[in-house]
Amino acid sequence: FMREATATVTVPLPSADGWVKLNAGQEVPIRVQMSEEMTKRLAEGIQSKALPPSDRAGVLNDAYALVKAGQLSPSSLITLLSYYPKEDDAIVWEAIEGVLGSLNTILSDDEAMNAYFNEFARKLVSGLTKVVSWDPDPTNDGHLTSLLRGTMIRLLSEFCYDEEEVKTEASTRFAKFLEDASDVKNL
Repeated sequence: FMREATATVTVPLPSADGWVKLNAGQEVPIRVQMSEEMTKRLAEGIQSKALPPSDRAGVLNDAYALVKAGQLSPSSLITLLSYYPKEDDAIVWEAIEGVLGSLNTILSDDEAMNAYFNEFARKLVSGLTKVVSWDPDPTNDGHLTSLLRGTMIRLLSEFCYDEEEVKTEASTRFAKFLEDASDVKNL
């Protein structure tokens, strides 16, 4: 039980190159501000998915909240985002989408910075097409896969709209809809 607004905790690591996730399972309504060293170590758990989805999303949400509060540098948040290129979980992608969308809005006033950010986001998002397809598979898709597909399409439209493969797929689907307005499946 905490009586103060902040607390500093020293946690022994399991090994010299190990990592520890504070607030595992995101059970407690607190924000955890990790040091750069902790974040670098946690990258292995994020990339290997040894951390459960709630923790992978929680780390990102904590970092974004801390950036908004002026307690963490935006570059630290971008570094953290770079650990998610092979992410395949809908819950985690929801967190990624929220952070990318917010940063895109904030950076839209600075043309040069926005161009760099959009290239970063494009690389992160484009891998999602290898995780989920444009077309639903009623026999294998669960609820989370459907959510992930929606997230993918929104992110592709935001950050990958000028990629030839995305333009072709979206244009083909829209043309089919124009031919038959009742064909909402392709749209």
